[in-house]
Amino acid sequence: MDYIKYFFILLCFVYSLLIGKHNNGLRDLRLLQIGLFITCLADLCLIIFDYYTLGVALFCLVQIIYTLRYSKTSPKIILKRFILVFLSILTIYIITGFYFKNFDILYIFALFYVVCLSSSVLCGVKNKYPSPIKYMVMFGMILFLLCDINVALRNIPALNYQFSVVLIFIFYLPSQLLLALSGTAYKNMI
Repeated sequence: MDYIKYFFILLCFVYSLLIGKHNNGLRDLRLLQIGLFITCLADLCLIIFDYYTLGVALFCLVQIIYTLRYSKTSPKIILKRFILVFLSILTIYIITGFYFKNFDILYIFALFYVVCLSSSVLCGVKNKYPSPIKYMVMFGMILFLLCDINVALRNIPALNYQFSVVLIFIFYLPSQLLLALSGTAYKNMI
């Protein structure tokens, strides 16, 4: 089943490569394609190989790329903010590492991912794309968020929330499809 899910994610990326013309320019399309490519790498790590730290780190990059895609703020400013946040989280990790010996580096990337995801969802919801792309991006990012909430619920041992496994892909697969479709040029923009 995991291979079927992964195949669907690969199809979304391949679809983005077949898009010839895009209403929002080449930069926007390239950011989408890079985001979907890194999503494929992240899912390969998480779904197929169980390399969780690398997978989460790659998903951080995906969300940074999507923030760059949706935001009108200068890319340099956005990247500086993300670097500052990451360094702050890393500093906290190093300081608390003296007290908590079993603190895994995965926690750094998980916390940083929450920041990156929050930024990309906020920018995705507030995007300035024309319709229908505006709604594809908005709903795609909301579904991405709902997927990751269920990933978090699934990974909290005390909750033992088994149904989230189903919800993860109910939200994730449509989110990736909507994001891939958001790169398409629509002739009759509303």
